[in-house]
Amino acid sequence: MKIKFNNFKNNDTVLEMELLPAQEKFWNTEKTYSVLNGGFGCIEGETKIKTTEGEISIADLYKNKSAPQVYSLVGKKIRIAQALVPVKYEPAKLYKVSTASNSFIATEKHRVFTSSGWTTVGSLYSGDILVGVSDNFQETIFENKVKSVKYVKTDNYYDLHILGTHNYLAEGFFHHNSGKTQIMLLKVIYDCLSQPDNYFLLGRKTYTEIYDVLLKDFMDLCHPSWIKSFKKTPHPSVELYTQGKPSTIIFRNIDKLAEDEIKGLNLGGFAIDQAEQMPEAVFQGLTFRLRRKNVKHKVYLTCNPALNWLYKKVKADKDTNWELIEASSKENYANLPKETVERYEEYKITDPGYYKQYVLGIWDESLLSENTAFAREHIEKMMKTQREPLRIMEGIEIYKDFVPGHTYQLGVDPAEGIENRDDAAITLVDHTTLEEVAAWSGKLTPEATAEKAVFLAGKYSTDDLKCLIVPEMNSIGYALMNKLKDLGWHRIYQREEIDNKTGRKVNKLGWRTTTSTKPLAISRFRDILRNGNPKVYSQKTIDQFKTFIYSNEAKDKGVGANIGYHDDRIMSLLLGFWSKGKIQPSTVFSPDNSGKERNINKNSFLIIENGVARIRGLTPILQMEKNWTIN
Repeated sequence: MKIKFNNFKNNDTVLEMELLPAQEKFWNTEKTYSVLNGGFGCIEGETKIKTTEGEISIADLYKNKSAPQVYSLVGKKIRIAQALVPVKYEPAKLYKVSTASNSFIATEKHRVFTSSGWTTVGSLYSGDILVGVSDNFQETIFENKVKSVKYVKTDNYYDLHILGTHNYLAEGFFHHNSGKTQIMLLKVIYDCLSQPDNYFLLGRKTYTEIYDVLLKDFMDLCHPSWIKSFKKTPHPSVELYTQGKPSTIIFRNIDKLAEDEIKGLNLGGFAIDQAEQMPEAVFQGLTFRLRRKNVKHKVYLTCNPALNWLYKKVKADKDTNWELIEASSKENYANLPKETVERYEEYKITDPGYYKQYVLGIWDESLLSENTAFAREHIEKMMKTQREPLRIMEGIEIYKDFVPGHTYQLGVDPAEGIENRDDAAITLVDHTTLEEVAAWSGKLTPEATAEKAVFLAGKYSTDDLKCLIVPEMNSIGYALMNKLKDLGWHRIYQREEIDNKTGRKVNKLGWRTTTSTKPLAISRFRDILRNGNPKVYSQKTIDQFKTFIYSNEAKDKGVGANIGYHDDRIMSLLLGFWSKGKIQPSTVFSPDNSGKERNINKNSFLIIENGVARIRGLTPILQMEKNWTIN
């Protein structure tokens, strides 16, 4: 399918574009809500883009907000095409593709042009031929055989949108852009040109991204003859000509979009780029403002695969009001060479995960765990132990009955008990057998949560051996602690802290989560997963492990739940399994990067004692360090 846009003054064609299959579906959707879900088909920042001004790294193009003219493949000829300002994405796994003469680094789903057509990096074999360009820069050549494809790092990556041709020359080879943002912007422009008095919001996460990326891309696409007026501050807005009253497009950064501002909007539609970064509350607020009369209400979202509220609403819950557009390689088998199809089908046996995600195009929780704090194999191991509770007791899931003589510990993660906030959570663990015994989460105040904790702890205690309660002590944890003491429960976990006035160690009740202690709790449970056989039975808890990721958010202290998900059950489980003492090391490698394993006695372990950590038989690489301390 080809779309054309004309000059409003003389009716000449000013923009013509051949749509890819996924773009065509997005363009033609009749539903109010549509999501264009794409993979991570992009390149690393140091990749040199061949422009008419010379070679420039895509990171520099992004930094300088440049929209260069690039060299693009049209049939077998090289043509000059216009690019937009590059788009920068969050870190992903990157792979180095090497030939005898050159190399480049890209994501697994990034497409390059080969003698068999457009092929993803993850589908390349040694011996495949990448298409290059002749010395006279007029024709394509077929002399670049792939030597290897290797994972090199996890880092930010970039995409470069090319108007019309969708591909560009970089590092001697032709690369394909993703095109999601471009088609979304064109759809918004079309809706506003064709419907008088429309009012659209265009959004992206930050103020900087609005000005440096989204607005720049929009103005590159929007022909001057369509624009009636443009205002840049305090927030950008554009008026477009129509056959009647002009339509308006406003630009907003969704990370600072205030509730009061949302309430004042009268929208015909909104479009969000990289919607996986949008909080659900913002989406709901904007949806309530779709009240403009005499226009078709439309919501357009682009996203990369991620486990968040958007996945739950569109994919998991299969909301029929949504149109989800996904592209899979198998849908395009009729247009692919026989050798490529055979290669894809081999992945069904050699790499089922890759086949499921990239060939079949399946977007589900089992495939999106690359950035989880816990290894995929450990999560899959826990998934195998999941089972239904023996019974429900006052809302608490009971998985194991009390066994006299066993040692029990109860982790508590309190919450405010307010709607649209995290739940409070309780997890009871049998330390004798390393099993999750009981679990609960819900909307309760700290005081009510304390009552539930004492009730459950009492069921798994004797006069001689009381259950140890480990309450999380940040902010509202004090209300929880006071209630525990009021209820007469005195076997409460004590942490060591240094008194700021005296400099002495003092014992204080409860667990305090900090940037130092949170990794310790995670490491403790990782150690149990590696060296023991813990049983986690709760489906809700296991589901949270799938979305418990490394995070840059300060509130998460390095690790936390993905956007739209929660980690309350994980935190209570980590506290339930926590214990002071030895942490078994995993494999230790030589510091010379040779990859050889050190010969370590099997009984070697990390000892944590009085705030000092030491490993028997090993010393720090930095010899000036006298000991290893844990704050």
